[in-house]
Amino acid sequence: MFPTLPGGGQMPANGLGMCCRPSAYDEETVSRSVLWYLLQGGWHIDTAQVYLNHKPIGAAIAQAIERGVPRAEIWVTTKLHKRFYDRGEETILGMVQEWLKELQVEYLDLVLLHQPKPLIPLFVHKCTNWTQCTASAWKAMAKTKTRGCVRSIGVSNFNIEQLKEIQALGAAPIAVNQFMLNPFSPAWAFDIASFCKENGIAVSGARTHTHTHTNTHAPTHARARAHTHTRTHAHTHTHKHTHTHTHTHTNTHTHTHICSHGVGAAGGDHDANAGAHSQKVLSTVILHRKCTEALTFENVLGH
Repeated sequence: MFPTLPGGGQMPANGLGMCCRPSAYDEETVSRSVLWYLLQGGWHIDTAQVYLNHKPIGAAIAQAIERGVPRAEIWVTTKLHKRFYDRGEETILGMVQEWLKELQVEYLDLVLLHQPKPLIPLFVHKCTNWTQCTASAWKAMAKTKTRGCVRSIGVSNFNIEQLKEIQALGAAPIAVNQFMLNPFSPAWAFDIASFCKENGIAVSGARTHTHTHTNTHAPTHARARAHTHTRTHAHTHTHKHTHTHTHTHTNTHTHTHICSHGVGAAGGDHDANAGAHSQKVLSTVILHRKCTEALTFENVLGH
């Protein structure tokens, strides 16, 4: 699935979220996991300024392109942290240029305002009126669109009132609102989703599979890698699980574990045995429960 955004871009509906787990902060692991994800047919990388992993992600993107992945088939999302909302247009434009260098791309597909205001006072903020600071940052981001270095802009963790305030500015359409959304979310989250649908704003749902594991078998939009460095290959796995009974599950397929950090709902067929399999090879899922891990270390490390 590729939802069409207000600016005309088609955002891949599955993405790899690069936050909130050990493998999102070690540079070598970040680079390897992103490279593996792209070579396996993944499209969407979701990161942020505050995640501090632009550079290893950029290294992976550069390697993927060198191995034959078209830049047009890589979607890069990042986010502007709230502590910089009041820094002024030129400062924000300068930061975007720095992100392009770090991520080794000529343009960013999507940039989000990370939060409407501080939730936890971790940083000293000069801003005293967050409505005004957010409006200033949004206008600056709209300028990045006109200059061609950002294709679409959106927000993250905004409620309905805050979305209306951005709309009233008239600077640029809101392409995306990213926030936690899954079947266990409170009613207000679904109210926001309904508002977004009514106003043509794509919902990027973080933690859409908090309590489940999705084993996506060769996604329908996955690219066939025709070059010699492709790690995609058919193989056989035999898993034995012993509980009150013992059974053997054998399958032969090329598989990709997709982290639906949210860009809509995860696609693909659900493997009934994936839960037990994930406990064996995806230990970080249990640790952070942020989103479904998008890699198995056996494949990433060439085991």
